[in-house]
Formats: sequence, structure tokens, C-alpha cells
Amino acid sequence: MTSPDDIESDFVPCRLDDATAVEVGNEVVVVHGSIAHALGPAGARLWFMFDGEASLDDIAQVITERDGVDPTTTAGDVVAFARAVGYLGLLTGVQPPARDVTLIPLPQPQPGDIIDGLENYTTVENGAAITLPDLFGCELLVVAWSSHCGYCAAIGAPLAELVGGLDQSGIRVVFACSGDPETNRSQVEALGLNIPVFCQPHPGGPLAGYGTPAAVHLRPDGRLGSPIVSGAHNVLTVARRLAGITESPDPPGVRYLLAPDGGCAAPSSPGPSVRWTDVRVYDVDGYRFGLRVDSETTGEALDALFRGNRVDDPRAGHSYAVALPDRHQEPTTGVRELNLLVRGATVLARSRSTTRILRSLLWRLADEMVSFDPDGPTVRVNSMAVMVDGVAMLVPPGVRVLAPGLSRQLARAGIAVADVPRPEIDLLAGELVLRSPAVTHDPRVLADDPVDEGLEARELLAGRYPLAAWGTVYPAAEPVTLFTAGQAAAALASNVWDPYDFPELIGRLGPLFEQVQGFGIWYESEAGLLDAIVSAAEQIQRGGQPERSR
Repeated sequence: MTSPDDIESDFVPCRLDDATAVEVGNEVVVVHGSIAHALGPAGARLWFMFDGEASLDDIAQVITERDGVDPTTTAGDVVAFARAVGYLGLLTGVQPPARDVTLIPLPQPQPGDIIDGLENYTTVENGAAITLPDLFGCELLVVAWSSHCGYCAAIGAPLAELVGGLDQSGIRVVFACSGDPETNRSQVEALGLNIPVFCQPHPGGPLAGYGTPAAVHLRPDGRLGSPIVSGAHNVLTVARRLAGITESPDPPGVRYLLAPDGGCAAPSSPGPSVRWTDVRVYDVDGYRFGLRVDSETTGEALDALFRGNRVDDPRAGHSYAVALPDRHQEPTTGVRELNLLVRGATVLARSRSTTRILRSLLWRLADEMVSFDPDGPTVRVNSMAVMVDGVAMLVPPGVRVLAPGLSRQLARAGIAVADVPRPEIDLLAGELVLRSPAVTHDPRVLADDPVDEGLEARELLAGRYPLAAWGTVYPAAEPVTLFTAGQAAAALASNVWDPYDFPELIGRLGPLFEQVQGFGIWYESEAGLLDAIVSAAEQIQRGGQPERSR
């Protein structure tokens, strides 16, 4: 195999057979697997001349005679381009230098192993503080559990039905959690479980890599009795096996929004300081889903939104949590609390508007419950839709999970934000499409609820907007880099959410970027991201032209 550095003028270049070239205007995007590389007009012409028959000297001579250019400069440019393409791994017989990276898989605990760190989990029993290893001497089923995890809530009821059988088999069930002990104990008790709850103060620990829920079966000597499993289905399967039950009692024909075998990643933060008081479960459009609430008032608002669809089914767990502080009560701190939409420990939306939070919830539910036609004229994208001074743009989704105080910064920057998790683009019309959430609900609940636009970013509502620009994260010296059409198609194709034939997708995106400006942004802070978005909008309004690649 030849190294790209060894390519000289007598080298005969040949394109890879499985590399597909997609023409975008006078550029070419070369697709190899799921990687796309944009070649400018000069590079595109050279690419098609790499046919495995002509040497680089021959190709340089053809270009010199055809275009009447300096032969020395042309020969050097052709060799440099061949080396660059070789480094991309796109030429037959050319091997890019191997990256000096060694991946060492971490060994997974096996039956008979001792799990270090379990002593960090503590609880109080009979007035005395004990650690998890203090229970060694009997078999244990340790369930890694989180008060933020909807899948953990979903296994509460079926696990409660198994505790008696496990106890009769000499197996004690305990929960291992992170965070505040009182919060975790109150949430476990709300599930109808009367079992020890061991906690460690911070996220992490020996079970963090398995997410929640996870099940650890320990022998009386404290050694692992069977492989560690994760996910709701696997945890219940292990619990049933240990209790001597082989049949699953799950109700047939019920479709839950939470996947039966799912789980949550271990939370990286303790989440918002909200005391969740209840879970409301609804059966809407063929799905059952649970919503945690902070008060009866919030529960009543959700009951009204999904009027007549409330059911009693704790197996639904909770997909989201909603906090709507009672506006009729005076705040005890002197500061009005914000309405929240939360998933796990992550705040998805903060607003002074109740309606905006409820609409954000509907958009999230629609994204999961309503099927999408990938063969239509639109594509869904993993981007955030914004409006800056009348310019509709798609930007990286970094602002969507709003940090406290960030909404006011967005307002000051004049940035309106759509709460749609995955906006659509009409590739033929070049439009941003924000659909009204197609989830059955009572629209009368979504009354006008205006807020001071100086305090939070304006909400970008459902509709069609001429799309001016679409950006992605792009490491560069400058905060904003304007792309050519080919560069944009190559850089942004991976932001399309639904699976497509990659070359076909590039071909569909090419014409879009003839009228929509693609760009990259690079930032080191939330403030830098906002500045980059505003700067990109200003450049696009001025009709800024990108540098053309070779």
C-alpha cells in the first residue's frame, strides 16, 4: 500500500469503486460509507480524471494544454490534490497513515467478581447508619434506581408484586441511588415499595455505567451471582427468575411511550429542585404515557389538556415532568418561579408562559408518537429553529436545553426560538416547516398567555417560514464560516434525522443549498454561541459570500 506522502508525479491515481460522486452545482461531494467530502470546481474535475489509467504527469499535461496554464504550477497542484485525496482514503492502493489510538475495552464484571465501591452507598436502619456491604450474609438483588428515571417508575408496580416472592426465596431487594436520600425514599415509597434505599451523594459510582434501572444479583459472600443487566425488561426478568416466576404478567396489547426494555443514562446533575408529588397517566392516540407533576393544580391542567383520557396504569412510568407553579399564590422567595418541562434530570423548557410549556410538551409527544413519512418532500433535522431579525435559521441544538437566565439573553439578542424538537425542511420550497403538534388535546387549554419579551425569548409558532440559513458546529478560527453549496451538503447531511440513502440525500440537499446558506459556527460558551448565531444572521442579511474551495 502506498502512503499519501509517497505520491509523486508518476503515480497513477484510481478512485475507489465504492466511492460515489454527487454533483452539486459545479462542485462534487464524494460519499464513502457515511462520510462525505466536498470538492470544489477544480477538485471535481480532477476527481473524474483519476481513472486508474493516466498518471499525474499525464493529467497535468492535459490540463496545461487545455487551459493554457503554467505547467510547473499545474503539476504541483495535481500532486498536492492527489495526496490530499489519498489522506481521505479515497484512492485505490493508498493507505492513509494509521491514527495512533489504542482502544482498550474495559472488562465487564463476571459472576464471582467483587464490585468495588458499594460501601459508598449508605442508609439508616434501626437508627444506625449502614453501608450496602453490611447486608452481606444473605442474597441481595440491588437495583440501580433514579428518582428522575421514568423507566424506574415503570418497574415499581411489577417489582412490588415480586418482593414477597423474592423474600420467601431468601433474596432481599434494595435500591442503590444517587442524590438526596429523602427525595429518593419518598419517590420509592410512592411506588408502594417498602425496601431499603441506599444512596450516595453524587452521580457516578460503581453502577453508573449501567444507567437506570439496572440489576445486580449478589451472593451472600458479596460476590456477583450473575451478570449485571440494565433496562426495565431485563431487570424484571432477573427479578422474576430469582422469585421462581417464568411468565410475564405485562398486560397484552398496551403500547407504552416508554420502550419496554428501555432505560436511562445515569444523570450527570441532580436536576431541578422540584418536589414531584404525583404521576398522571394518559391514554392518547394509542399510547399510554405518564407525566410527573409538582402539584394538584398542574395535574388538573394536564387533565384538562388531555380531557377524558386519564387512566390508572403505573406501568407507564413517566416520560416527562411538568411544573406549573400556581400563579395565584404569592412566591415565598419574592421571585416568581418559572414553569418547567423536564425529562429525566434535564430541563427542556423554562417559561413564564403556561401555554408555552404545554405546547412544548405536545410537540415532544408528537415527535415520539406521530409517524413521519421519509419519502415526502420534507426531512426532519437535528437542529434548532430560530428567527433572528426576520431571518429564519437552523442552528445547532445547543440552546434548546435552556440554562437558567439564558432565555433573557436570547431575548436581548432578538432571537426567537421554536420548541419543536426536530423541525422539518421542505427541500423543494426551501422552507422551514413547524407543524402544529398532531396529538389529540383540548385546544381551549392553550389560551393566549403573553409574557414580557424583554424577559424571555419569543416563541416561534407553527407555520412555514422561508429558510435563509442552516448551520452546524464547525471547528475554525472564526466563530462563523460560510459554506459553499457542496460543503454545506457534505457537512449537514448527518444532521438529517431519518435514515436515507446517503448519496441520494446529498443529491436532495444540493439544490437546497443553492438557495439556503449553509454555515458552520464555533463557540466556547453559551454567550459565544448566541454571538455566533447573531453574527451569522447579520452576514447572511448582508449577502456574505463564502470562500470557494478548490
